[in-house]
Amino acid sequence: MSRDKLLPKNNEKSPESALIKRCQQGEQSAYEELFDLYKDKVYSTAVRMLGNELDTQDAAQDIFVKVFGNIHAFRFDSSPSTWIYKIAVNTCLDKLRHDRKFMQVDAIEDLPEYLTALHSNEKTPGAINSIIENEIQKLPEGYKTVFILYAIEGFKHEEIAKILEISPGTSKSQYFAAKSTLRKKLLPYMEAFTHEL
Repeated sequence: MSRDKLLPKNNEKSPESALIKRCQQGEQSAYEELFDLYKDKVYSTAVRMLGNELDTQDAAQDIFVKVFGNIHAFRFDSSPSTWIYKIAVNTCLDKLRHDRKFMQVDAIEDLPEYLTALHSNEKTPGAINSIIENEIQKLPEGYKTVFILYAIEGFKHEEIAKILEISPGTSKSQYFAAKSTLRKKLLPYMEAFTHEL
């Protein structure tokens, strides 16, 4: 599913915007529909930013509390998805800053296991994927957030700029810096993996 384009002011005709309006009118079923529509997307973003299930579950609850608590403040000057992702990203960033969990301890401990798998007779692309996930977690906060939103969640740089309150140019530069960092970190693993195939 492609990401919503930013909506002109007063454009309230998309299905998502109509759903927000129903929430603003106090329709209980609309809150449930909004949650069902975005829960998987919000969870996916949160787990990639935070790196573990426990923190993600806490953050997801906080995100929807904030969404529902501020639903009447939504003014339709951007798409509902941009607004909800902004809340999701900011909630995750706040948690990262509070906990200082830029790289999860369990990820560090598991890394040697994945490296061993690369040189075993049972190596699979899953080992590489696990290493990639670990290296994404090690990126600086800004790089990681932009990389997740652009490369994984599919947002355009203009949308990311709205979510993070940065310029599109900054989003682009952080994305390319993240990609360059990941390439350097992952190249030895990829070479080892392909050599042993």
